[in-house]
Amino acid sequence: MGASRIEQLIEDIYEFVESCRMQPLSSTKVIVPKDELYDLLDELRLRTPDEIKRYQKIISNRDAIIADAEEKAEVIIRQTKDKAKELLKTFYSKEAKEALLELDKSEFRNYNICMAKTPLSLTDDKTKIGRPTDFDISIKEIRIASGCNFVICLTGNIMTMPGLPKKGKLYEIDLDEFNNIIGIS
Repeated sequence: MGASRIEQLIEDIYEFVESCRMQPLSSTKVIVPKDELYDLLDELRLRTPDEIKRYQKIISNRDAIIADAEEKAEVIIRQTKDKAKELLKTFYSKEAKEALLELDKSEFRNYNICMAKTPLSLTDDKTKIGRPTDFDISIKEIRIASGCNFVICLTGNIMTMPGLPKKGKLYEIDLDEFNNIIGIS
């Protein structure tokens, strides 16, 4: 988008002043033809309300476009959740249900969900290879991985790896004044 008419007029005024003759015996003062300067300033004064109205219209349209997109996104999310509920039956262990109820009341409720399941299938059953349809998932445990903002749902009989610290041990390894390695334990 190019410069607005107001910006162009301001630029014209600067160029106009720069093109004026210097006042004798001064390096900072110029002689300005008053009528020409007033013409530029009058045009600037006339254009300002139109430019403001144009910007207000753009801003109001922007807000309407964003509101419409958010509304459509909410509908898509709601429809997706409804369809997922239709297609997938999920069973929770007693412990997982209790953990979800606590989670819903905690600061972790908006964390992303990570499913820990067999890598062989979309299901929690390693014998159903690939992308089977019409299956159930059993959530046996819920864990929080606060370092990466995940709620981890453990399905079926799955093993997990321990998490890594925020700062790795390699940052503690160094050499002492005798070039001996220190920080490894």
